Amino acid sequence: MWQYADGALHRGALLLGALALVAGCVNYQANRPDVAERVQTMLSENEYTLALQTIELVSPSHPDYKRLTGWRETIEKNALKIVEYLLGSEDIAGSPQDNPKGRQWYQARIYPLKDHNSAINSAIWFPINITQRKYLEDQVTDLSVTDRLTGAFNRKYFLQIFENEFAISKRYNNKLSILHIAIDKLQTINDTYGQAGGDAVLKRFTTLCKATLRDSDLFARFGGAGFIVMLPGTPSLGAAIIAERIRAIAEDIQITHEEETIQFAISIGISQMLESDKNSSAVLTRADSAIYQAKIKGRNRIEIL
Repeated sequence: MWQYADGALHRGALLLGALALVAGCVNYQANRPDVAERVQTMLSENEYTLALQTIELVSPSHPDYKRLTGWRETIEKNALKIVEYLLGSEDIAGSPQDNPKGRQWYQARIYPLKDHNSAINSAIWFPINITQRKYLEDQVTDLSVTDRLTGAFNRKYFLQIFENEFAISKRYNNKLSILHIAIDKLQTINDTYGQAGGDAVLKRFTTLCKATLRDSDLFARFGGAGFIVMLPGTPSLGAAIIAERIRAIAEDIQITHEEETIQFAISIGISQMLESDKNSSAVLTRADSAIYQAKIKGRNRIEIL
């Protein structure tokens, strides 16, 4: 799992800018047994134990409902919403002071909540402290999770995170897509411009992807000329739009190396998680097949499977 939970509570909800706007933290066991029962069916045993201490409730009747984007999308779309945000130590009660600056990162999972008529009229806000995970992500020089040459996450780290995201997306019926990307004819570039020229291409492409992708996406070097991107909450059509943007930018890049200009292109295979997928490797296998199709059809193109 990405997260750890320490039992610390927010002051109110403190949504994306310390907005203490929810109806208030309630004792679900004592005061709302009906809600407690419904929450218990949604969460694992460990999540439920923590949720009894940390969940908050809001509904469309709340005066600030329209301002709370995460709540509104969860209720209107009947879908899990995940947001990450940073809080100062003054906004957290009972938080361990493991951050030198006294700040803590949280990931909030906002769950739609059915009433007894199976209508979605409210949602719960379930915060989990992810400060340690954020610290690990910031340690880009840690060779256990990053590629030495490009600074992108490595294959091992990507597979760990993707397996977890796959399980979450399957459980809550969220969209999830993968981009498998290859630098076309990297060996030819190496032969023409030397290993340093090929390395310059890999580094420049990494910079391009980090600047183009969203904060919620996960980008990694998958080995050799290959890269991979996880796109949470994204169907194949949305993935194709992102892929084409990256492909078009890469095609126009000119890299100056030892007084020579290097140009390169990329091929991309796209796969969306399907309801029939039993494990995360099924999505990766389709993405691998898709990039193979892109290569045999001439390269510098996108294929979806």
